[in-house]
Amino acid sequence: MPRSLAFLERAQAEGQWVIGSSSLGYDPVRERYPQWVHLPYITASNFDQALRQAIHDFNIDGIFTPNPVVGTTLNRCINPSFPG
Repeated sequence: MPRSLAFLERAQAEGQWVIGSSSLGYDPVRERYPQWVHLPYITASNFDQALRQAIHDFNIDGIFTPNPVVGTTLNRCINPSFPG
């Protein structure tokens, strides 16, 4: 999504560490990210556990998504699943 690439460029210009992610088997922008994690679709039963593992493995402290469906779902589950 173009807004994700704009976020990536802005974050890198500010010296932030960014990990890209997608549930697609092949994402054409994968090569633009310094690191990448594949996650199951947000509707999959193992999504929360996979996200929890990625947060732990990569020490993730923030998530950006321009996708309104993903954003709404994350906002609904992020606090109960990942307090703090």
